Amino acid sequence: MSKKAVLQNTEQQNSELQNVGQQDSELQNAEQQEAGQQKAVPDIVPYESLTIKSDFVFSKVMSVFPDNCKDFLTRAFPELDIGSVEVVRESTQQATIDSKGVRLDVYATDGRYLFDLEMQTTDRKDLPLRSRYYNAVLDTDQVYKGGSYEDIKPVFILFICTFELPYGNRHRYTF
Repeated sequence: MSKKAVLQNTEQQNSELQNVGQQDSELQNAEQQEAGQQKAVPDIVPYESLTIKSDFVFSKVMSVFPDNCKDFLTRAFPELDIGSVEVVRESTQQATIDSKGVRLDVYATDGRYLFDLEMQTTDRKDLPLRSRYYNAVLDTDQVYKGGSYEDIKPVFILFICTFELPYGNRHRYTF
């Protein structure tokens, strides 16, 4: 692909992201008005200053262009044969009505595996326990009354951290 074609493709993707972002903002405002909530005044951040570390950009890059998500997952898990990926951005899940819910930045599946991708810019010192809890909630959501435990698909929780973890000097950790 020529440099000109790459630049045109990038400009088209940026335009599509801006359009989707505008639509999301309008939908969220309409939902808030229907729920009788006051419209929150958002922090205005220039589009040009956003990076992949932004929840908005990260979830858009992975959900609007599912091939980006699949490519990322294939590189993160070369041992898995990942098929076509369906992506849901910002999914909220809760095991029971009174349990702590989890908000997933990017939730994806290929039909055999479930993936949760989280962009982590703040070290809260709780990643092992947090990943364990997220995994438990995703497992609980897979089996309903009368269902079989054999229906539970493998779950992979990925925290993409912008900081160093205190567990050693590795690029991949398994908790």
